[in-house]
Amino acid sequence: MKAVSKPTAKKPAAPKRPPLKKKAPVVKNAIVAPRPSATKSGVTKKKPSLSQKKIMPAQTKNPLGQTPSRSAPSPTRSVETKTGGEPLSSTERYNLGGLFVCAIERVNDPEFKRLRAVFRHLDLPSQEKDNLLRLSQGFTIPKLFADGVGQDKVSGILSSLILFASAEGGYEKKWRDEIRQVGIWLGYFPQQFEQIETKVLAKR
Repeated sequence: MKAVSKPTAKKPAAPKRPPLKKKAPVVKNAIVAPRPSATKSGVTKKKPSLSQKKIMPAQTKNPLGQTPSRSAPSPTRSVETKTGGEPLSSTERYNLGGLFVCAIERVNDPEFKRLRAVFRHLDLPSQEKDNLLRLSQGFTIPKLFADGVGQDKVSGILSSLILFASAEGGYEKKWRDEIRQVGIWLGYFPQQFEQIETKVLAKR
């Protein structure tokens, strides 16, 4: 009789292991890039681009290389003289007109012709002329006008007035005493006035 072999029991299959995850390679002695150094304020400054830079306007140059010349002041307006007197300011010219208001007697100039001639010589504005004409009809104090005239300009002022009066005519008869009186109010003695008078009239 044939021997009957007993069926062998099958061993249970071993459970499958899950696949192992690959570990990331470890880099030894990795070199870390240095961080940019911060400024003292902790904020890095950016250099402005060319488009952000301020464009300064170019200064215009004089093509001729010359400074612009000022217009020469009018000899009448500034009351300049040939003796080197400095121009008078508008305030000084007004005060000088006020001194003539005090000097010219109303009896000697009833229609204000001579006084208006002085105002034209001083080139006073119309409003100042009218104001001084009103003052001539009342009481005036010469010192108030004399204090407003520079003492360093008196010599040039007297020279200019002598030239003006001699051109108007009748200097000895009409103008001399009044201009000399104006000079006295401005601090010049009669002897000083006569020296200026002699020098100016000798050149005419």
